[in-house]
Amino acid sequence: MYLLSIFVIFCLSICSPSQDTTEATPLPEDDPQNFQYQNATKLVELNGTHWVKRRTYNVTTSQRAPTCEYAIIHCKITKRNKGGKEK
Repeated sequence: MYLLSIFVIFCLSICSPSQDTTEATPLPEDDPQNFQYQNATKLVELNGTHWVKRRTYNVTTSQRAPTCEYAIIHCKITKRNKGGKEK
């Protein structure tokens, strides 16, 4: 029984995934080299519906169908109107 338990522990240690000690590459949005492209100033000045033309990742529904993403800008929030529609 002792030998069998040692054998099981040995097999589990071999089959378990090893910890990789290499440093993971940062996500594009966290990489300081990409900060110059992440300026949202122009986006907040736009009105209407804006469709995603290209993205660096795949988005699917629960049925694995690709989706089309968009953003609708309803109003601009300022200190003056505190979330109401800007006139």
